[in-house]
Amino acid sequence: MQVWIGNEEAPAARFGLSLRGLDAKRLGKPKALLRALLASAVLSDPEPWVRRPQQGKGEPIGLIGQVSGREGSLLFSRSGEAATIDVSAWGDPAPVVRTVEAFLLRLQPSQVRLEVPARAAGEWSEYPSEGALFVRWIEQRKSEFQEIGVGAHPVYGRMLFLNGETQIATTDERDYSAALVDAGWTKRTRRVCILGGGDCGVLREVLARRNLEEALMIEIDREVVATAARHFPEVVGESATDPRAAIVYADALAHLDSLGAEIAQGSRPPFDLVISDLSDAPLQVESQDALCERVKAVLGPKGRIAVQCGSALRASRKQLKAHRLGLERHFRKPVYTERVIPSFLEQPWVFASARLPKA
Repeated sequence: MQVWIGNEEAPAARFGLSLRGLDAKRLGKPKALLRALLASAVLSDPEPWVRRPQQGKGEPIGLIGQVSGREGSLLFSRSGEAATIDVSAWGDPAPVVRTVEAFLLRLQPSQVRLEVPARAAGEWSEYPSEGALFVRWIEQRKSEFQEIGVGAHPVYGRMLFLNGETQIATTDERDYSAALVDAGWTKRTRRVCILGGGDCGVLREVLARRNLEEALMIEIDREVVATAARHFPEVVGESATDPRAAIVYADALAHLDSLGAEIAQGSRPPFDLVISDLSDAPLQVESQDALCERVKAVLGPKGRIAVQCGSALRASRKQLKAHRLGLERHFRKPVYTERVIPSFLEQPWVFASARLPKA
């Protein structure tokens, strides 16, 4: 197994990383930093220790922390806004690679560089703050709406990114899609509207459920669907040929307006479930209220909404709170569940559902 950053490559069993642009406030005190390292550890039975080196001439005072397990070890050394991580894997390197990426997500450096023993250091790269680090790019391009990337990861397989944000990985896409659909599904669900979801994983999962009569997906960017069909055919499945499925390429709010008008006129039946798989862009109260009002207009009397709310990590608590408050303003009996999706860098991901208010 190899790891990659930019054009640099190293064996996953032994490599180093140099970091710079670390935020002292984010790092906090040594014990807080060690807790973050432990929270990231996928290693079996991690054994932590922490110490401060003695201050000597020319020697900075910094934190050295290590997490070790049967699979390998990570040695982290920090000096001010810079740090290094020395990585060794004694068996399967996958848990070590996963731990490194999850830890960096909490550190949020501005730049990172791959260090290989007995070789000149690689070039500095910008840290992908919302995506996986060890990615070898297969395709990168810009559509009318966003940056689309497809890359290979040594642990998570092939991955899809939108604006640098992880969307799916072949190793755990089914976990994500099933968790989002499960959040709002009931035995009465027959008609489903999906907002976003251009990789078609949620659509495929909906089509696999019993008693489904209609699945409508509203996706603004047809290039995302085309990319998924080329690189992730197993994710797309039979979505393009199933007679119960339809994909509309449009802005979600605008098309929900059209659907709401048709339902009000009695020219089409309402939906039992609306699934929001839209981007994790920062929420504004106005836009969230506008979306929720339109969702309510297309739901039947016992309709539900299901939403992916993003990360449960402390750094994302404002975004999570915005989702929660928005649901509670417009719907009733919200239910929240957390699930770790490994390719989202081991962070717990929050899924929510809520019921349409009583008339």
